[in-house]
Amino acid sequence: MLPASYSDHHGRFVVTRFNSDGTLDNSFSGDGITTTDIYDDTEVIFSITRQSDGKILAGGYTFKDGIPEYALVRYNENGDIDESFGDDGIVVISIGTDFDLITSVIIQPDNKIIASGYSSDFDSDTDISIARFNPDGSLDYSFSGDGTLRTDIAEDDHSWQSLIQPDGKIITAGQSKQDGFAKMAIVRYNPDGSMDTTFGLEGIIELEIDTLQSIASSTILGPDGKLLVGGQLVLIQIMILPCENIDRY
Repeated sequence: MLPASYSDHHGRFVVTRFNSDGTLDNSFSGDGITTTDIYDDTEVIFSITRQSDGKILAGGYTFKDGIPEYALVRYNENGDIDESFGDDGIVVISIGTDFDLITSVIIQPDNKIIASGYSSDFDSDTDISIARFNPDGSLDYSFSGDGTLRTDIAEDDHSWQSLIQPDGKIITAGQSKQDGFAKMAIVRYNPDGSMDTTFGLEGIIELEIDTLQSIASSTILGPDGKLLVGGQLVLIQIMILPCENIDRY
């Protein structure tokens, strides 16, 4: 499945479905491809998941009045937009005032929807952000009081993937960055959105590996309840140019 298509210099949500042999499934939206234009601006899917009833949820961001915001679209199994969800199949919300982006969409056993990613305000740090929605696309106010939360660990925090434990606790994995240096960051929340202070240090684990930039981008829960986290280590190289290569004014 592809995250976005571009036409007339703007992006739109696009979902494609393939048969098991890799050919496009023409029973899906007629030709195997469905596109959704939300606000005639840049729109990108970063996460897609399938509900138990076959409906498809896609999450990412859309620009609204020049500001990126959380965007969710739900499709029926045949590729049509599910108009019973949100506003004619689409949900757009803002958590920060400057930037909001969904990187992970997961479905709880009760069909509530958890969208996680990161948000920021103007002239402020980027925080991990999470929103929980009822099955109809409305915000679930039993989660953190208003359906959304933000977690500020360091100067620049991102969530890249989330999961739900069998006991309903929510884990998100990403990064925390301070002074340009990133550590793996894993946060666990109780089902009501409060921080699970029994996990790590008051609910948060920050992990530095070999003094490299460390980013957690994927996580799964093993059958023994142990958490597996994968990601990336980045070695930063600084090149110092000889003086003769530096322009003088």
